[in-house]
Amino acid sequence: MVVEGLVTTTNADGTINVSPMGPLTSPQFDFLTLRPFEGSQTLANLRRDRSCVFHVTDDVLLLTRAMLNVPMRPDLRRAEVIDGWVLADTCRWFELKAESISGESPRLTIETTIEHVGIGRPFFGWNRAKHAVLEAAVLASRVHLLDGPTMLADFEPLRVIVEKTGNDDEREAFALLKQHVESAPAANTQAES
Repeated sequence: MVVEGLVTTTNADGTINVSPMGPLTSPQFDFLTLRPFEGSQTLANLRRDRSCVFHVTDDVLLLTRAMLNVPMRPDLRRAEVIDGWVLADTCRWFELKAESISGESPRLTIETTIEHVGIGRPFFGWNRAKHAVLEAAVLASRVHLLDGPTMLADFEPLRVIVEKTGNDDEREAFALLKQHVESAPAANTQAES
């Protein structure tokens, strides 16, 4: 199964990279197989440092900002076992060591060992709005592959759910995603043809 979350890695200049990631795992979370894209900062950092932290969170605004590369300064603390960083406001985290990197572009496979598991704040849960924002984020991450009008049509039922059942963070996250799709060159080109 795939679990959506966030990965922190350390850039060459010492700054922290926060990226969305959907690793393969089991219901027991006894392994995590990362699948970053070739050319991503996450992959470059993992090739260099061989360590990262995967976070389970119910914060869709944080996930959205990370996916869109919106500048942010989340609260961080040092990882307990590996040389890495933990996002302070997450529910659970896994400190990982990359054991092997294989596969071909565009997506590679990184087999990891779990060095430490930490528990953060209680998991709030997922209401319909959080699910809708997550689905919109997955769609928005494919804006270069799908045409704008189709994607925006797919956003409409998700928007209704967010408006009816979401809080301010979920509405802000959805608005950021919709703006991203509307302003993407691929979406605009397709919409005009």
